[in-house]
Amino acid sequence: NFIRNTGAKSTNSPLYSRTTVGGFYKPHQDSAHMGTYSTTVFLTDPNDYDGGELRIYSQNKVEEFKLKAGYAVTYNTGLPHEVAEVTRGKRDVSVFWTKSMFDVDDRKDIFYSMLDLYAILNQEPANPKSIEEALEDPGYLISMILENYKRTYMKLSGDN
Repeated sequence: NFIRNTGAKSTNSPLYSRTTVGGFYKPHQDSAHMGTYSTTVFLTDPNDYDGGELRIYSQNKVEEFKLKAGYAVTYNTGLPHEVAEVTRGKRDVSVFWTKSMFDVDDRKDIFYSMLDLYAILNQEPANPKSIEEALEDPGYLISMILENYKRTYMKLSGDN
């Protein structure tokens, strides 16, 4: 399943990571040069530590993962993620990155991130009187980007 779902072309050597009480990882995205997919293999039984959930943001929601030892989660390297603070015990994982032989369809995640930004700014586009005025209006700029993005995506996916 892993090779079929990722189209794995190459995988780097896994890294080992131990997070002890008080440790966590701030929200971040893995660097694009690392690969197309990030994989976290859980090495510690989830009953042996508290906290330490891998939290991944995708499609307007956060999913939490704290899997049995030996189980893994693979996700798009560009997705924002974090590790919650470990409050008891220690969390051991192995992480590695996989480069795919296929282009990854990040368009959906980018689109939803733009919608989130639009909602956070709560900016309805004003009725600009000129292009210059429009280009200074965050609501107008975001709505323009979203429309162009939808147009491009529809062209690429054949949804005309």
